[in-house]
Amino acid sequence: MAFDEALLEVAASLARPVLRFYGWTERAASFGYSQKFADVTRLTLLQPLVRRPTGGGLVSHAADWTYSLVFPPDHWWCAMRATESYRMAHEWVRDSFVRLNVETELSPSSRKELPGQCFVGAEQHDVLWQGRKIAGRPNVGIGRGC
Repeated sequence: MAFDEALLEVAASLARPVLRFYGWTERAASFGYSQKFADVTRLTLLQPLVRRPTGGGLVSHAADWTYSLVFPPDHWWCAMRATESYRMAHEWVRDSFVRLNVETELSPSSRKELPGQCFVGAEQHDVLWQGRKIAGRPNVGIGRGC
């Protein structure tokens, strides 16, 4: 997550967008920049707790595949409304799963079940597999660059 924050800090000097993939070496949980550490510790027993430089709720990490997108502020992507860029990024993820013969869909509406917990329920345009969220907020966040 610190590397994602560093990418956001240098976004203006980047010549092009950056798509970064990474994994986790141990079970952990990440939480959004606007969440309070004390509140998060009441929601999970997972340690370590890592604050993301983007928004969103609590996410449990174990053997998951994590990615981040960073765009220079003068890139055409940053002229889009946040909801449109979110939808477009998740269309790319959905289409990638289709190429792997994994049927996924975008959530047509928000179905949050527990506030503050990212993968319990879904936001509009999150990627669903068999009705369960598999990609979405905070995976694509709006940072200070756009």
